[in-house]
Amino acid sequence: MVYIEHDGALFRGFAEGFPQEVWSRKTGAWTHYPLIGFKPVEWGSVISETEAQRIMNSDVIPARLPSDQRPAALAQMAARELG
Repeated sequence: MVYIEHDGALFRGFAEGFPQEVWSRKTGAWTHYPLIGFKPVEWGSVISETEAQRIMNSDVIPARLPSDQRPAALAQMAARELG
């Protein structure tokens, strides 16, 4: 399984373009992704498990960022956590 960030939402699946589940901040659990199926090549970005954990444990919903700005935003989240 890989972790995928798309427009501030966290998904996991077997490949970047094939999300199976979406992280629910409301319930704090993974839930079936109802729009399952292949996505366009530009859909989402694979992120590390560490980055996914930061998103899952954060009260802040990541802003919708262009893909070239996502790594910087995740680094900023990590810096805030480390104090």
